[in-house]
Amino acid sequence: MTGQKLAVPVLNRLSKVFHDGVPSDPYLEPLTASKDCFQDLPVNKALVLAGSDELFVDYVAKFVMMLQIVYPEVVSETVANARRTSDGVHDEDIHG
Repeated sequence: MTGQKLAVPVLNRLSKVFHDGVPSDPYLEPLTASKDCFQDLPVNKALVLAGSDELFVDYVAKFVMMLQIVYPEVVSETVANARRTSDGVHDEDIHG
């Protein structure tokens, strides 16, 4: 998908389709959630990955900052030139 762009009208239309009739929810719109909203997640560790060419990479970074308020050890990584492979970066082992 490198080089492809989504115009604002297309994003607005896709957003309406995605959200239409669905009540607002912190898991659907995490950037609008309260700072302590995610404090009771049933996890010990979290790894958040985003491709450097990903459309919403800046929003992923903001979400990580929110998570780090209640989980300071959340690990975030932006992967440059990420390519989809059979095992993919999203399958990385974080249980080490």
